[in-house]
Amino acid sequence: MRRRRSEQDFAVETSVLETTVTRKGQVTIPAPLRKKYNILEGTKIQVTGTPSGLLFKPIPDMNDWAGADAGKYTYQEMTRKLDQLRARRR
Repeated sequence: MRRRRSEQDFAVETSVLETTVTRKGQVTIPAPLRKKYNILEGTKIQVTGTPSGLLFKPIPDMNDWAGADAGKYTYQEMTRKLDQLRARRR
């Protein structure tokens, strides 16, 4: 039987830092958290309202995924698969 995780279970994984909301509604994410989660200038952030508060999650840049499947398929396999997909659309 699986035990539900309590807030104490997450205490080790959680960082609690304070920041201030500006007049424009902007928030500065503290540097240690930006570094930990690789949040750079221009990084998009998803903001979700939850019962316990706001959840901020960085949205991965799709360019970071470029080459993720490199070497997984041969050129011939990819060409054949693309031809099959094109044939279905005709």
